[in-house]
Amino acid sequence: MTGVVQAESHIRASTHAHLREDGVPGGGAAAHTDCVGSAKGSIMAHGDITHIDIPVSDLGAATTFYSQLFGWSISEPPGFEGYPMWRAPNDLSGGGLAPRSEGFTQPRSYVEVDSIDDTIAAAIAAGGSVAMEKQPITETSAWAVIVDPDGNHIGLFDGVVSMD
Repeated sequence: MTGVVQAESHIRASTHAHLREDGVPGGGAAAHTDCVGSAKGSIMAHGDITHIDIPVSDLGAATTFYSQLFGWSISEPPGFEGYPMWRAPNDLSGGGLAPRSEGFTQPRSYVEVDSIDDTIAAAIAAGGSVAMEKQPITETSAWAVIVDPDGNHIGLFDGVVSMD
C-alpha cells in the first residue's frame, strides 16, 4: 500500500484513523482505545464525525508539528505503520496523518453511517457523486468517499475496527 491507499487502509482500522492513498476514514480517539468507530469505547452514531485525516508530505515533521502545536498524542498502532494516528487532549477527537497525494490535498472528515451503500445512494439522489467506492478496512468495517454538490469530499465509515 502506498499513499492514500495506505492511509485509508489505516483509517479503516482506526475510524479515527484509517486512510489509504486518497484519504482516510477513522475513529479519532477510538484508534487509541480498543476499537475504531468508537470514542472512549462507545460506538459512534450515524452522522457523528469519527475521524479527520490530514494530508502531509513528511510524516515525521508533521508528527512533531501537530504534537507540539496542539498537544496531540500521535502514534502508529500495530498494523498501521506509516499512518500515524492523532488524538486530541479531550480523548474524543482524532484522526490520522496520511501521505499527501494528487487526489488528497486537503483535510478530510469521515462521518459514521449506518450503511455506506444507503448513504451513497442518498448522496447521489441529492445531487452528489462518489469519489471513492466502498472499500473494506477490515472484515467488520468499510469506508468510501462522496462528493457533495459543491465539490467537497466527505469520507464515510461504517463498522468497527479492532485495534488489538
